[in-house]
Amino acid sequence: MNNALGHCRIYQRSLPAALAIVLAGTAAAAQPEADPPELAQRVTEFFRAGDTADRSTLLREILRDPQADLATISDLVKQAQLWEAVPAGLHTLEAEYGDGLRTRARVRVPQGYDATRRYPLILGLHGMGQSASEFIHYLEQIVGPAIEDFVVAAPQDYCGVWFLVTQDEAEEPVAVLQTLRRRFHLDTDRVYVVGYSMGGHGAVMSAVLYTDWFASAVALAGTYTTPNTPETMASLLPNLTDFPMLLVWGAQDARDRLRRETPDGGIAGLNRKLRVEFPKFGVERGEFIELTGEGHHDVVPPRERFLEYLRMQRSPDPATIAHRFRFPAQGRRGWLRQTRFAGEPWEGQMVVRVPPGGDVHAYARSAVQRKLALLEGAIEGQTIRVRMLRTREAEIRLHGALLDLDQPITVYRDRKIVFKGVVQPKVSTLLTEARADWEFQHPPSVRLVVPWRGKAGQE
Repeated sequence: MNNALGHCRIYQRSLPAALAIVLAGTAAAAQPEADPPELAQRVTEFFRAGDTADRSTLLREILRDPQADLATISDLVKQAQLWEAVPAGLHTLEAEYGDGLRTRARVRVPQGYDATRRYPLILGLHGMGQSASEFIHYLEQIVGPAIEDFVVAAPQDYCGVWFLVTQDEAEEPVAVLQTLRRRFHLDTDRVYVVGYSMGGHGAVMSAVLYTDWFASAVALAGTYTTPNTPETMASLLPNLTDFPMLLVWGAQDARDRLRRETPDGGIAGLNRKLRVEFPKFGVERGEFIELTGEGHHDVVPPRERFLEYLRMQRSPDPATIAHRFRFPAQGRRGWLRQTRFAGEPWEGQMVVRVPPGGDVHAYARSAVQRKLALLEGAIEGQTIRVRMLRTREAEIRLHGALLDLDQPITVYRDRKIVFKGVVQPKVSTLLTEARADWEFQHPPSVRLVVPWRGKAGQE
């Protein structure tokens, strides 16, 4: 099995930019006659403004406008045209993250790209020794003519998707996805992560740790692999409850990358075990396809089944949430988001001391769960229940599709009521949150701050 851990190259200086795209200069899209043109222009300028003072001025002007009710602004946000035309073909994109770090990706823009409409995105993770451009070519072959329906991006020498990374490196996947959102008009409910070999391992871990960003994951010749696998599996696999994932591998893929036999049976052996383990942890939407006679380097998924996973829609607002994670950048799922970590995140390897006669797996599982942060939540009618570990502060982000915002709501943190009353949907919240995430399809209009102690309050 390829060693997917510790393989990481970070670009720390500027790279030549082959992708010349700016946000300024796009004409505002024509609005329906009912939408006030000056208000629509201000909303567009608010998103384009790079200066904080300019944004504050525009926000005040929008809020003073008597026609700026929540429904109107919500429509204008969804209609905003903020992306430039980009020629078809391959481009290079650079993203900044952490403390001055940079990474780059190759991006394939489809023929006839139209910046006025949303496109689904395939995030491709290449195998060890492969380039991003080579993996995009592989995706062209296995997707076929439908590739022209997608924007395809492949980070080069990615590192943040692994379990054993630093806190800075864990910000890389989010930085790449956020940068892609700002450069291309993407359908944020249709983002798919696909990887081969090392990238297959990365696709699984991306889905586990960054679940909120993806509609599905496809791992080709890859599997789930972390240190202390039985213990981390027990803690992390419940993140994938109701998340669609396809794993495809060759039946002869039973050796490591040096062609040595392994006790676990290589990729084939690990995926056969994973097929048994998934349902034990509530992961009901994992699909496993073993290709008879194939090895590690010749895995091609059945095209029609593969395309089904590239048509799936993300569930942006799950009624129930259970998400364990290691670093702040991973602390978001649906309507619940960590905003302040409690203590220092778990970095590096973990040493577990087991007393004589103790159950090694039980001690290790307990240690892993103490190290990981947790966000749990459920919405039942007008009641919201939240549980959080290693989280000093979290946000509940609401809009009208989740519950009736005109009626009182009750929020429990564990068993204690921390908020009870009517919330006030705000235009300012909708605008600032849409801009912060570059998320225009489901921006919240209510933000409730839930501290680890004391009462919750609306911001």
